[in-house]
Amino acid sequence: MRKICPYCGTEIHEPFIRCVECVPEVDLCLSCFAKGKEFGAHKNDHDYEVRQSNFSLLEDDWSATEELKLLDSLVDLGYGNWSEVSKQLQTKSEEECKQHYTHNYIDSPEDVFATILPPLTLALAPKCGRREIAFRFSDDPPRPMPMSDMATEIAGYMPCRGDFDVEYDNFAETSIKDIDFNDDDDELSTELKFAAIDIFYSRLKERHFRKQVIRKYGLINILKDSMASYNKQERMIREAMRVFTRFQCPEKCEMFLQGIIHQSNLMKQIKLLQGYRKAGLKKKQSAGIFKKLYNTRQESKTKRTLVSEISCHVDMPMSCQLWLRKQLQSQANDKVIAAPSMFPQLSRKPAAPLDLSGMPGVEQLNDEEKILCSQIRLPPLQYLNHKSTLIKEGKRLGSLRLQQARPLIKIDVNKTKKLYDYFVEQGWIDAGFE
Repeated sequence: MRKICPYCGTEIHEPFIRCVECVPEVDLCLSCFAKGKEFGAHKNDHDYEVRQSNFSLLEDDWSATEELKLLDSLVDLGYGNWSEVSKQLQTKSEEECKQHYTHNYIDSPEDVFATILPPLTLALAPKCGRREIAFRFSDDPPRPMPMSDMATEIAGYMPCRGDFDVEYDNFAETSIKDIDFNDDDDELSTELKFAAIDIFYSRLKERHFRKQVIRKYGLINILKDSMASYNKQERMIREAMRVFTRFQCPEKCEMFLQGIIHQSNLMKQIKLLQGYRKAGLKKKQSAGIFKKLYNTRQESKTKRTLVSEISCHVDMPMSCQLWLRKQLQSQANDKVIAAPSMFPQLSRKPAAPLDLSGMPGVEQLNDEEKILCSQIRLPPLQYLNHKSTLIKEGKRLGSLRLQQARPLIKIDVNKTKKLYDYFVEQGWIDAGFE
C-alpha cells in the first residue's frame, strides 16, 4: 500500500518516520522530518520511531516488504498465477513464490499467526456456544481421467473436495451474508440474527444429510479398484452382475460379488481336483508331479517324430527336401550341422508355356514374338505395350540400358531381361555401352 507524506505530498519510501503520539498515526518522509515540519496537531518534538520492512518475518531470505508484496499480488492476480506474481516481486522466481506461500500460509498457517498476530486472550475469545458443522469428505473420491466415460458420469462433482458445483439449496448462504453483530444492536435484533443463523445451520444439516445418502448408496460411481486389475473371469462376473448393483448399497454389493467370485474359484478348483482323481491320483502331493509330466507330454506331442513327418513326403522329393532343410534350421540351436552335399539342389520344374491361341493381339505378333511370349508367359497386348514403351524411350534417349528399362515396364526382372535382349538383337533398341 502506497504511503503519502501529508506535508509535501510525495510518496514515502522506506525507511520513514512515524509519530507515536498523534492519533491517527502520522507518517513523514525523511526530508520533512529533517526540516522539523509541523502541521495540524503534529509537533516536531513528538516521540517518533523509524519504520522499515527490510527485516525477515517468516524466513531469513524473505523480507517483510516481500511478504506484503506477495500477499497483495495474490489478492490482485489470484492464487496460482505465479508467473505474474514473480514479476510483481521482481526478486523471487515462480517456484520460490509458490514454495514459500504453500509452506508458510497453507501447510503451517499456525506459525504465521503466532508470528504476526498477538495471542488470543480469554477476554477476546468469542463466548458463543455454537459450533460449525464438520463436513466429512468422501472416503475414496474418484479421480477420473479427463474426457473419460467416468468423468462424464460424475460431471459437476469435485472429487478432491467431495462437493458439487451446484449444492442442494445452493443459495442458502445469501440469507446470512450481510449479517453483522454490532455493540449497539438491541436484544431483538440480536435474537433475529441468531434465528437466521440457526435456520442456515438447519439447511447445512440437510445438505450434509443428502451428501451422506449419495455416498452411502453409491449414487456417485466410486470404484475402489480399477477394472483393469481384475482377471478375465472376475471382469465377466462383475459385468454380468452390474444390473443388480442398483438394489444394494456399495458395501453389501461388494460382499455379494466377492461371494460369487469365491464360488466360481471353488468350482474351478473342484473341477481340477476331479481331473486329478480321474487320472488316478489319490494324494495332493502327487498333483505337482502329475502336472509337470502332463505338460512335458503335451509338448512332446507337438514335436512329431522324424519318421511320421517324412512319411507323408516320400512320394514328393522336392517337399521331402524342403522339410529336411526346415528341420535342420529349427534344430540349429542344438548344434546340428549338416553338409550341403547331403541335400543336393533339386531343379525347380519350369512353368508350362502359355497358350496364346485366341488371345487379343496375337495376330500382331510374328512367329519369334509368339514363342517369346509363350515362354515367358506374357499376354500379347501386354507385350505390345512394353515393346512400344521401350522403343520410344530408346529413340528419345538415343540408347537404352537394361537398368533404365527395368523401371519403365515394372515386371519380373527375368522377363524384362529376355525382352530387352530380344529387342537389342532385333536392332529395335541401341544398348549403348553397358
